[in-house]
Amino acid sequence: MVTKKAKMSFKDYYSSLKNAHTDFRDKVCSTLGISEKTFYNKINNDTFDYPQKVVIAQIMNSTVEELFPSK
Repeated sequence: MVTKKAKMSFKDYYSSLKNAHTDFRDKVCSTLGISEKTFYNKINNDTFDYPQKVVIAQIMNSTVEELFPSK
């Protein structure tokens, strides 16, 4: 039996990081040149633009499609 890989949004993934989420947030903010407030606004409203998604995917060694699945 083949199981489908569950799709997890970036917000869900970020929430699952527990203790490492602040280090990850700081790295993303620093790389993108955004504030913590902007980071949280973008997560909560799902408003990262495509170039920002690409950078986040590179930081996480993942793909944009995996981290930001189509709704």
